[in-house]
Amino acid sequence: MDKLAGRLRSALDGARDLQTVCDVTVDVLVDGGFALPSIYLRRGDRLRCHASRGYWQIVDGFLPGAGVMGRVYVSNRPFVIHDVSNEPDFIAAVPGILGEATVPVRCQGDTIGVLNVETMDVLPEDALERLGAVAVVVGERIGELGGLPDETLAERMADAVVALSALHEPAAMARATVAAAARLSGLECALIVRDLDDEPVLRASVGPSSLLARLDAQGIADLTALVRSGNSSYVAGDAEVRSSTRVPARGGGAQSNRPSAARSGRRGRAAAPVGPTGRHPALEDGAAARAARAAGGQRAADRRGAH
Repeated sequence: MDKLAGRLRSALDGARDLQTVCDVTVDVLVDGGFALPSIYLRRGDRLRCHASRGYWQIVDGFLPGAGVMGRVYVSNRPFVIHDVSNEPDFIAAVPGILGEATVPVRCQGDTIGVLNVETMDVLPEDALERLGAVAVVVGERIGELGGLPDETLAERMADAVVALSALHEPAAMARATVAAAARLSGLECALIVRDLDDEPVLRASVGPSSLLARLDAQGIADLTALVRSGNSSYVAGDAEVRSSTRVPARGGGAQSNRPSAARSGRRGRAAAPVGPTGRHPALEDGAAARAARAAGGQRAADRRGAH
C-alpha cells in the first residue's frame, strides 16, 4: 500500500462520522505534500465540498459532468492536468493554479464523489497514483460508517425551490413540481390539476402509469373538490377510501392533496394518489405554494411582454 494511504488508514481508525473522515483526509494530504486538497461528495444531484485546505475561496455545487471534477465523477475515471491553461473544462477556484489531479471516490460499488488536489507548482509524477490509493481508503471507511447519509428534508426542499425558481416555461414548472411533490412526500405518484371554471384539467403527472391510469375524470374532480377551499387532505396508509369518492386506492395506499393558488386566482393542486403515508405536510404545502407563485409570476411577465 502507498505510504500516504497507509497513514490515512491509521488516522481514520478513530473517525466516527463522515465529516471527520473528510477533514482527516485533507489534513493527511497536506502533510503528504499536497497543499490544495479537497473532497467533494454527492448530495442530491450535485457534488458538494465536504472539506478542503489552502483555499481562500471554494467552488461548490458541481453538477455531474461540469468541470473536471464533474467529468471524473460521471466517467468514474481519474484525470490529471499538468497545465490547466490547456484544459477548457477546468474551473478555477483561485488564480495561479498550474496542475490538477482528480480521482473518483467509490463506496460499495457506487461512485459517491471525487478527491481532488491542485498545485501552483508542477504536480509530482505519481500524484494520480497516490491520490487513487487515498481515495480507496476514504471509500472503504465511508462504507464502514454506513455510506453517505440521506439528504435531509430541508435539503430536498431547498433543491426543489432552486429548481422551480430557475424555470420559466409553465409545462416545465409543472413537471418539476410533480417530481418535487413525489420526492418530498415519499409517495409513488404525483399530479397537478388546474381547476379552471370548475373544470379540473390534468396538467402533469409522475409515477407508475398503471396507477395513474386508474384515475379517471370523475376521480380528478373528486380530488379537486377536497382542496378547492384552500385546505389540504390526507388518506393514511391503512385507511379505507370510501366508494363515494372515485379515487384509486390499494392496500397500504395513501394520499396527500395540496392546494396551490397564484395571484391571478387560478387554482391548481398537487396530489400523490398511492404510496407510503406522507409525513411532512408543511414541506409539501411549501412546494405547492412555491410552484403556484412561480407560475403566477411567469403569467404576469408574459402579460407584460404582450403589452
